[in-house]
Amino acid sequence: MSSITTTKEVINNTFILHPNGSDDYVTITCEITIKKTTYILDYKYTFPEKNNTIQQNMSILKKLELYDNDTQAPYEGDYVYKNGLTEQLIKYICMSDTDLSKVSGNIHYESYRLSIIKSIQLFWQ
Repeated sequence: MSSITTTKEVINNTFILHPNGSDDYVTITCEITIKKTTYILDYKYTFPEKNNTIQQNMSILKKLELYDNDTQAPYEGDYVYKNGLTEQLIKYICMSDTDLSKVSGNIHYESYRLSIIKSIQLFWQ
């Protein structure tokens, strides 16, 4: 389930990630603000109602490596310089699950999307 909305300078994509194929999951809304020379990515997390503790929620993010142990906080996003490579990463992170599964080869689209998020983290400004 992936849904994309867009305005002239902001793109939103909402998707679900399951850590290691488990039944646990998190719904992530990725908001991308497009500036002249940068992309600003913000991530918002929504957890299932069955998770009744913050520790359960943080455990999911830790398994996905979307939790910063140094700051003791969830990964909230990044500023990345706009260039050909980051443009393609943004394009792919915004794809629907169906479209991403068509270009991810033998890798499940959720794992592929998580790899894209981790790749973007490497290019923070």
